[in-house]
Amino acid sequence: QSLEADATRIIKDIGEYKKLVARSDELKKQIEENQRALPTGAELPAFFETLNRKIGEAGVEVKKWDYRKEIAVESFVKVPLEIEVSGTFHQLKRFFASLVQRDASDAAVGDRDRIISIENLQLTVPKNRSRDLVLTAKFTASTFRQEDAPAEAAGTKAGAGKPAPAKPGAGKPA
Repeated sequence: QSLEADATRIIKDIGEYKKLVARSDELKKQIEENQRALPTGAELPAFFETLNRKIGEAGVEVKKWDYRKEIAVESFVKVPLEIEVSGTFHQLKRFFASLVQRDASDAAVGDRDRIISIENLQLTVPKNRSRDLVLTAKFTASTFRQEDAPAEAAGTKAGAGKPAPAKPGAGKPA
């Protein structure tokens, strides 16, 4: 009877162990996806390229793009950009909507967008241009990256992670 009870308990424990292993694999996958959302210093140029692509896809016009000083936040580094873009209401809406983090189930594997926060958003009074009302949006777009090791940080401060400024009018539709 003792052996049968032990065998039953072991079978039950094996079932729970298999469930925990499966859950562990899911959590590891989720951690990897979340890590992709935080660029390292070496991946920052790809982040700036992605931001430029989203500006172009939305059809907004870049008026100003300034890289600001990085700020340490706990074990991360905040990378702020002062951006000024102009476009119609729908173009601006399309741009900001493209910055929203997609659900992991919606995004393809490896296609997770970077974490971007928008701060200090200001919209100007619309101006009439070619029968369209054009707004200008000024804001600070920030991403976060993991803090570099001391050797990597020296390379980043030398300008390795700075963006190539967007050309005014680069996102303007033809």
